[in-house]
Amino acid sequence: TTTTTTTTSTTTQAQPKGQLGDYALGAVGSQCADGNAKVTSYEACVDAAKELQIPFGTWSCLSCNNSGETNNPEEPSGCFQSLNGLVFFNLFSPGYAHPEYTPICLTTNTAKTATTT
Repeated sequence: TTTTTTTTSTTTQAQPKGQLGDYALGAVGSQCADGNAKVTSYEACVDAAKELQIPFGTWSCLSCNNSGETNNPEEPSGCFQSLNGLVFFNLFSPGYAHPEYTPICLTTNTAKTATTT
């Protein structure tokens, strides 16, 4: 009698830091990396903050309606994390990379799906 034993191993690849599901943090002071896309709606930005477990900020100014929206040409457009760790959404387009802000982006697979469907 011959006995054969087969061993199968599987490797689970960990998500990179700052990436969960559909959203990922870019590099501080940059725009979204090639292949990834900006988060271009306030609602998607709120979803991204929830998914990444980062608190959504509010502006304390009279014209801000106490929301996390801004309209500033000196900040990245779309969804970003500020130096204080809170997420905000900039309506101004095109917006620019800021040395203290981190863009929040749609990951490569999600960006491809969003543009092809």
